[in-house]
Amino acid sequence: MYHWRLRRFFPLPARERHMYLVGKSGCGKTTLLQSLALITKLNAKWYEWRKLGFPNRNQTLVVFDPHGDFAEELAHHAMFAADFGAFPKSPNLIYVDPLLGSAQGKFPVLNPLEISVKNPSADVVNLRAEVLTATLNSLFTHHSLSATMQTIFLPCLHVLLRRKGSTLFDLLRFMNSATSQDLWEQGCKLPLPAHRHFFQVAFRNRRFFPTKAAIANRLQHLLNHPVCAQVLASGKSTFDWSQALNSGKTIVVNVALGRLGAFTTALFLKFFTALTLATALERVQRPQQFRCPIWLFIDEMRYAVCPQMEAILTDARKFGLHLVLACQAYGQGVSPVMNSLILGNTGIHVSGSCGAASQQAMSREMDVKKGEFAHLRTGKFLLKRDGLPSQKICLSALDVVPRRTKKHVFKRDLGQLSPRERRRANLMTLRQWEKLCQFQIARYYRLISLPRGSQTRIGSSPFSRQ
Repeated sequence: MYHWRLRRFFPLPARERHMYLVGKSGCGKTTLLQSLALITKLNAKWYEWRKLGFPNRNQTLVVFDPHGDFAEELAHHAMFAADFGAFPKSPNLIYVDPLLGSAQGKFPVLNPLEISVKNPSADVVNLRAEVLTATLNSLFTHHSLSATMQTIFLPCLHVLLRRKGSTLFDLLRFMNSATSQDLWEQGCKLPLPAHRHFFQVAFRNRRFFPTKAAIANRLQHLLNHPVCAQVLASGKSTFDWSQALNSGKTIVVNVALGRLGAFTTALFLKFFTALTLATALERVQRPQQFRCPIWLFIDEMRYAVCPQMEAILTDARKFGLHLVLACQAYGQGVSPVMNSLILGNTGIHVSGSCGAASQQAMSREMDVKKGEFAHLRTGKFLLKRDGLPSQKICLSALDVVPRRTKKHVFKRDLGQLSPRERRRANLMTLRQWEKLCQFQIARYYRLISLPRGSQTRIGSSPFSRQ
């Protein structure tokens, strides 16, 4: 059966407890991630889920890729050709690439201030507000939100989350008393007494003007990036993120930093990670057997690390959210506390060829001698599962890429593959890929024109008339 050797080393119960993968560039890390993603999507419902007796055989696959190779090759897989063929009404793939339709002026839109439920409960609104506050706080590395800023931020988010059609531009407008009369009036009618009292008594107090100016400057910094404004602040979302996560879709997010820049890539990944966690936690009222499993693959995790990562590692597994994290070096881009949390809450540790410091740390974590890493060439890894000794695995021996010859296992440029090689690798033809891109743009993208006056707000201070 397809990838049966890989399933032997990465069984479902172990993968459910999250996975951590370390390996320097060129060691075969992306190929292994792609193979794990494929067995998760293709085989779980036919083999592992049926064997374990789960009533829900659907599973959602979410891939965040800041480089682009992993996301693009996965989206090229032949199984997605049916999206625009025999079953156009129920496509499985949602391919999020901010620049895929930019030549036509079309972008995917995911509004973080939009809740798909018509009348969200107070608990749902409060959860989403807390998640967004923590996410925005993590984006400002050197100028995080102070306690006073968060005191203002949370009630404002409650207003906007309950208000239909709110965007991040409205949050920026909220910080200017001269342009936020309608928002202030809605804040005075919030159901929570503490929030009503805040807007009626304190929000327009002069002592908060400097704090609101500081918040506006931070929001201005985010919205000054055109792609961020087009994707995150352009009105109604082009697809329902929560519904997609709960219906067994495959969501591939290609935010290559070579095209978008490091800040924009990190911003997208942190927002998408936060919304994924919020969706998982909102399923608390749903019986466990009806919670669609969500498999979240994050390559180069340093761009996506945020406060929500701690909640995912410690609590989200109970709500059906499972992580696969990959990085190039041990502890790269994360704090020692977060790194310790990741290692302590992942059931599978995998290490490929890496630097001396990473070798020393991973040898201690995986209980192997440091000399074992010296023999790890491209495509070879050390694997450690909870309660079992470490062992070596080899991608070519596992046959991780279906029907692809060894010569092309590590060929990353898809354009170099001939039609015959694409068929052997279970990839679409170039013509099918063009049709898929057209289908994705037509269904999940739209022509973006920023709200009237937004260009003025981006370029000018919201306190010019305050």
